[in-house]
Amino acid sequence: QEFWNSVFWGMANYFDDSRVSDPTERAAITAAQFQAAARHLQSTARLELKSVAFCHRIDGFGSFERYQRDEFQAGVPVLIYAELRNFGRAQPAAGQYRPVLRSTVEIMRAGSQNAVAERMTFDPTEDRSRSQRTDFYNSYKINLPPNLSPGPYVLRLSVEDETTGKIATQALNFSIR
Repeated sequence: QEFWNSVFWGMANYFDDSRVSDPTERAAITAAQFQAAARHLQSTARLELKSVAFCHRIDGFGSFERYQRDEFQAGVPVLIYAELRNFGRAQPAAGQYRPVLRSTVEIMRAGSQNAVAERMTFDPTEDRSRSQRTDFYNSYKINLPPNLSPGPYVLRLSVEDETTGKIATQALNFSIR
C-alpha cells in the first residue's frame, strides 16, 4: 500500500502544474516520491548480488578491473567484487542506517557441488550511514588454497543480511592451471 501511495502521489505531483509551476521542481518532487516507492519494494524483494567478479584491482563502487581470464595458480591471492541490493536498513537510536552483511566463500571442484574444498567466512560488514542506501558493494581478498589441483572450479559467494535474514548466492567459474 505504501508503494502505491508513493507512486500515486508522485504522479499527481508531476501533472499538477497549478501547485508547482516549475517543471524541474515537479520532476525533483516526483523523483523523490518514486524513490520512496522503490525503497518500499526493496524491503520485500529478495537480496540480490550483482557484478560479482574476480578482480585484480578495486577502487570503489562500480570501479574495478577484472582479470582477462579467470584462470589462476593455486595459492595466489585474488580479489572478489560484489554489489548488493535489497538489503535491510535497521535504524538504531543513533539515527544511522546500518545494514549488517555476513559473507561466506566456498570453493569446490566443478561438477562436485557438495564437495567443498575450502570454506572462508568473513567478519560481518556493517555500513553506517545517515542516509538510506539502496545499493552497496563488498570486496573480498582471498588466497586460493595451495592444494588445488589443475582443472575447473566454482567459487560460491553467499551473503546473509543479518537484519532481514535474506540470503543471496552467486557462483563464479574459474580454473587452476
